[in-house]
Amino acid sequence: MNEYNKALEIDTNNVEALVARGALYATKGSLMKAIDDFELALENCPTHRNAKKYLCQTLVERGGQLEEEEKLVTAEGLYKRAMVLDDTFQEAAEALEKLQIRIQKSLKLKEQEAAKEQKKTKTVETSAEKLRKILKEEKGMKKKRKKGLH
Repeated sequence: MNEYNKALEIDTNNVEALVARGALYATKGSLMKAIDDFELALENCPTHRNAKKYLCQTLVERGGQLEEEEKLVTAEGLYKRAMVLDDTFQEAAEALEKLQIRIQKSLKLKEQEAAKEQKKTKTVETSAEKLRKILKEEKGMKKKRKKGLH
């Protein structure tokens, strides 16, 4: 790692050092740092095959982490970025498809829960209305009884 950092101190745009350091970051689990290095390498050399390949792999891996954290929309964005870089990258396509199905199921579930909650609220309102009506009738009956007694 130190060698790559030294090389990048001398030449901040050293594509090979950026790719190598990015790969090392990815291996150590520092995915965001790896993504930064791969993106910088691609800015300097858009045709660098390994920079593109490693970036795609790292984006998909980071997307998986975000899915575990329930950050589905952000994960979807990373999968889409990987697909833009390489539309033949099967792993990204599969991850994106699975995630979109998961998002649709999640939305459907939320809609169903909202409908149940709305129905429950309506039932509560209806019960409250019935109770008010009964109390009003009882109040009216008491008044009639009082009038009948006098």
